[in-house]
Formats: sequence, structure tokens, C-alpha cells
Amino acid sequence: MPVSQSTHKKFPLPGLNATDKRLADMQAVKSALVAIDASLVTSITANFPGAVAPIIGTPRYYPNKSVSIGSICSWLSEAPTTEIVLAVRKNSVVVASITIPLAQSKVTTSCSPAIALTTADYLTIDVVSGAGKDLVVRLDY
Repeated sequence: MPVSQSTHKKFPLPGLNATDKRLADMQAVKSALVAIDASLVTSITANFPGAVAPIIGTPRYYPNKSVSIGSICSWLSEAPTTEIVLAVRKNSVVVASITIPLAQSKVTTSCSPAIALTTADYLTIDVVSGAGKDLVVRLDY
């Protein structure tokens, strides 16, 4: 790509040459925005819309950076008709168990010790037992 075009949509930048400071400034701004965006993400969220029933979680959730999960917040759109038990797995190994009691729609569980993840690790979430509606599980780091 010629230096006289932007790196994003290749629109022309009038008068731009290899020594032009505007190119370095644009690249610095882009790097700063990418870093800011990454720092704003503080959780991994799994959604289970509709009726909730026992299921082995297959979608994998990967962190965008190395993180330590300190708490897990789980909620339903309405209180469950039976107690719901969830299992959080890191690379297929159970690392946390969460119970949402009967007649309670939200539970926050502290992780002690914290669940350490790298970008190579993944999480899955199983619904071990129970029934409810519109489950959301947020893993906070």
C-alpha cells in the first residue's frame, strides 16, 4: 500500500509522504485506542436464552488477555422453579460450582482462589441441574 493512503479504508491522505508525522500520529492514536478498548473489557459473559435445562456447555469463552476471575454473577429473568446448579470448566476441568437457590433469581459467587486464565485457556459452562428461564453468567476479572 502506498504511504499516501490510510491503513484503514485506503482513503487518500493529501500530501502524505514517508517522513510525514501525520502517519506516525495516526498509528499512535490507533495503538492507544486498541489499548483503551482492551482495558475496558472486565468480564466474560455467557447467555442461555429461553428455557434453561441441564446441558453440557460446548461454546468456549476465551479471554482477550491474561486475567484472574474473582467473582461469578449468575441470574435468570425470573426466579427458578427448581434449584439450578452450574459448573464452570477451565480447559474441561471444573473450577467453580454455582447454585441458584429456589425462588432467588440472582447469585454472586466469589472465586477463592481466583481462576487464572491466559489467552490459550478457555471456559465452558454446564447447567448440571435445575430449570429456569433466560440464564446469564458473567465472570468478572
